[in-house]
Amino acid sequence: MDNNSKENGKYAGRYYYNYKDSYYERRYKDSNFEHARPVKVLDNGYNHEVKISKMGLACPKYSGFNHLVVFLRWAYEKNMLKESLFGNEPLLKPALEGNGDLREVLANSPFMKGKIYSNYFTDECRDFAETFYDFGSDGSYPGCVDDNALAYFGEEKYHCEEFQDEAYLFVPYGEDYYKSLSKYIEDAWAKRQA
Repeated sequence: MDNNSKENGKYAGRYYYNYKDSYYERRYKDSNFEHARPVKVLDNGYNHEVKISKMGLACPKYSGFNHLVVFLRWAYEKNMLKESLFGNEPLLKPALEGNGDLREVLANSPFMKGKIYSNYFTDECRDFAETFYDFGSDGSYPGCVDDNALAYFGEEKYHCEEFQDEAYLFVPYGEDYYKSLSKYIEDAWAKRQA
C-alpha cells in the first residue's frame, strides 16, 4: 500500500489522518491500522480562540484553553494520562506540576497542537473522557463548563450583553478556577465508578 494514503488518509510524520464521522481521527502508523481504535479530538482550544476573535470578545490570552487544561490536569492528578504523552511533549509534565502556563504549552505544542485527543488518557479514563467530554449530551463536560461560569457570575451577569452567550470564556483562570471546575469532573467520575 502506498505510504501516502491509507484508507484515503494522509500520512503526516508518525500519524495517518482521516476525516470521518464528524471528528478528526489520528491513528498510529505502527499499529494495526485496520483494527486501531479511532482517536477522537475531544476539544480544540483554537476553536474557542477563533470564537473570541470573530466575536470581538475582550478575553485574556489563552482563555479558550482554560477548560481544556483543567481536564488534562485533573486526569494527571488521577494518574490517568499516558506516559507516552510526556515523551512527545516534554514541557507538559512540568507545566502540569505548576512550572509554566499549561495553556501556553497546550497551545504551542507541536505534538498536541492545541487539542485534547482521546488517546492521551489511560484506558481507565479514555471511555469516560469520550462520553463525558461530549458537546451534544446533557450533563457533559462542556455543560459543566457553562454551569461553572453561571455559578461564578450569577444569573444576571452570566447573561449580560458583554459576554455574548460565551460567559465561560470570561471566568478568570487560576487555582480557584481549577478547583471549581474539576469538582464537576470528579463528581461525574465518581458517578461513573458507582
